[in-house]
Amino acid sequence: MSFYYSIEGIAGVVFFLGCSVFTLYHSKRVGSFTTLHFSIVGLATLYGLGLPLVVHGAWRYHPKGSNFLLESYDFIVLHTAFATVALAGIFVGWKLFASWGRRSAATFFNRTSEMVVVPWLFVMLAIAVIAMYFYTRDYGGFNGYFSYSRLIRSAHFDLVDRSSFSFLKPFGGFATISVIGFWGLILSGNRRLLYYLGFLLSFVVSGYVLLAFSGRLSMLMFISIFPISIAIYRRAKPLTWSILLPISAPLAVVGIFYISSFFELKSDVNLEKFVVSEVSFPFIAFFAQFQDGDKFQFFYHLFVAPLYLLPSTFVGDWLSTASQVNTEIIHGAAKGVGGVTAGMPVDLITFGLMQFHVLGVFIYAMVFGCMLRGLTCVAGSFASRGMASAFSAYVAIRVGIFGAFYADPKHFIEGNFAFIATLLAILAFRSVRLKRS
Repeated sequence: MSFYYSIEGIAGVVFFLGCSVFTLYHSKRVGSFTTLHFSIVGLATLYGLGLPLVVHGAWRYHPKGSNFLLESYDFIVLHTAFATVALAGIFVGWKLFASWGRRSAATFFNRTSEMVVVPWLFVMLAIAVIAMYFYTRDYGGFNGYFSYSRLIRSAHFDLVDRSSFSFLKPFGGFATISVIGFWGLILSGNRRLLYYLGFLLSFVVSGYVLLAFSGRLSMLMFISIFPISIAIYRRAKPLTWSILLPISAPLAVVGIFYISSFFELKSDVNLEKFVVSEVSFPFIAFFAQFQDGDKFQFFYHLFVAPLYLLPSTFVGDWLSTASQVNTEIIHGAAKGVGGVTAGMPVDLITFGLMQFHVLGVFIYAMVFGCMLRGLTCVAGSFASRGMASAFSAYVAIRVGIFGAFYADPKHFIEGNFAFIATLLAILAFRSVRLKRS
């Protein structure tokens, strides 16, 4: 722990404590611990407490791309400065949405009764099962694809064979929306057998989809939704959240390590090296872009984001992603080329830096803050307090925390496809009904 006495250690601790004090003050002022505070604490933990750990680990283990980080050591605190700009942007965006669209988002689901919700939860579950059935046929069915996916995530292949029904893959995420919905109904005190049956079935399907398709991190996020939704439902105090979240972050990384060991993914790595390799990418990517990212993207990937909803076969290879650009700079080649088996994701700060330097960081953080508050209002608009708590937990984890760490629009849309598609479908349905009336 001596590395916390370094320049980056002192800067990181000051950044973390400053964010924690602000979070505690603001959450008490508004009367609740919101998804904004989840996001701030999550970013403060990684960008503050994680920076000295990663720098220390980079000198010792030299993860891929660590040269960009170590060569920038003399101005390492620059990352802390950019992180401060990002958090300011998130807060400004959060406040702006309150003036623009809070009222309409806060009433999005308030007239949706259980008689309407429950059938649609079963429909979404059915869509997930049917989609996964056809998608996995080319791999030998459900069991065949599960074994195949383990080899993929163990980096046995440079390229992955495409299923004949590859466009159906994102629809497996509807099982997650289904299980969260049933969980919310149960959390509200509904004890109907039908709800428990729906929850059990959707939990099994969602568990398979997350383990086979999304991996360890998504599975951990999924599991964390349940205890967090309970705490939200019981209105846990801001101080409780401020203490538990930073403690749970390193425990989550340790949990990912043991999940990896259980499924024989990266099992040859010790815990310390694994932690460094898993949490170093935001810092490596930032300084890689700062050194070699000489062409601004000018928010191109944000403007074309709606196209990421389409199957990849429709858009072809011309639709690049920010992660691809980042991977080519750090690894020297795109994923699947020249022995590169893993991409290098971009976090909120790196993505903003790629767009238009420090101004790009602030602007993209504002966009993120607006989106976070909008989705928070939508999730909290259910008449059922249990469903509001469950989907608020989903937004807090999937958007507020991990949406900031994996900030490439394509990554965000793919990870939340079912949630986004559900909202778009409801908006389209209401628009048609309004025109007919």
